[in-house]
Amino acid sequence: MARAMFSRLSLRVFQLIEEIGRASAQIFSFLIFPIALVCAHVLFVLHALVNLQAVSMLFILVLGLHTL
Repeated sequence: MARAMFSRLSLRVFQLIEEIGRASAQIFSFLIFPIALVCAHVLFVLHALVNLQAVSMLFILVLGLHTL
């Protein structure tokens, strides 16, 4: 009896951990990735302003990021 209760409890704990993992993955994809994308764009624009040869690299990077 105690083993059955423990196995049900441990199964529920693992399900809760899985649900928390899914929720954090959604938060990561909706919040963190766009912020990182904007920061990468800003950094490469600043780099291109400092070094004009980096304009082609900036163009390639922006195209690469938008195809993700």
